[in-house]
Amino acid sequence: GLIWTYGLAALAFDALNVLSAFAGAILLGLGIDHGIHLLGRYEQERARGLAPAEALESSFQHTATAILVASATTFVGFVALSISEFRGFREFGLMTAAGTLLQVVAYFSLLPALLSWSDRRGAPKNKPRPVRTGWTRWSSTIFWIVTVGGFFVALQSRNLAFEYDFAQLQDNRSPAAKLDIEVNDILGRSQTPPLLMIPSAEDERRIAAEIRERSDKRGDKSAIHYVAAESELVPEDMDDKA
Repeated sequence: GLIWTYGLAALAFDALNVLSAFAGAILLGLGIDHGIHLLGRYEQERARGLAPAEALESSFQHTATAILVASATTFVGFVALSISEFRGFREFGLMTAAGTLLQVVAYFSLLPALLSWSDRRGAPKNKPRPVRTGWTRWSSTIFWIVTVGGFFVALQSRNLAFEYDFAQLQDNRSPAAKLDIEVNDILGRSQTPPLLMIPSAEDERRIAAEIRERSDKRGDKSAIHYVAAESELVPEDMDDKA
């Protein structure tokens, strides 16, 4: 379900924003509840002596309605965020709402097949057993696959980039927003910079020089694009010149 969700996000959005980047963790926490309920009911039915097919039918027949209702309420809550004009909330709402539905689809389509496959591989004939027994044999292999795979994923963390332009999270479809982007491109810098209030002109010049020096040392990796000091726009010693 998460793989489908991220695949859909790749088609719908250019990149994940600071909010939608956490959608996977949220969906994982919400979606695992469905599996716990379904597997718990399936184990109970198998312990009663039902065959795998009968246990599956009973599990989904008695638990599916509750899962659908719970998913529907979660879906509505996330959809409410998708109508926000704030792009961060809108994309987060769309991604989590779609992920909620895709997780239910994954449970209803893939879980029965996985449980049947697990029973055929690990269960003695006509002998009920907890479903987790079949997977326990593979726990060590799964652990090392996840551990080694996680190591290589962690190596890619150096390629992560943080979006410092929070204007990208806003709705840029309005004419004013589009014009603002055009003006920024023409001037070569943003017209909505962060502002620092400095007590004196001497301190302002000193701080501006320090920021420029540190920015130059970092080169292209610097988050500072342009520094402008008000005191630098006014000539020095105006009284003496007058």
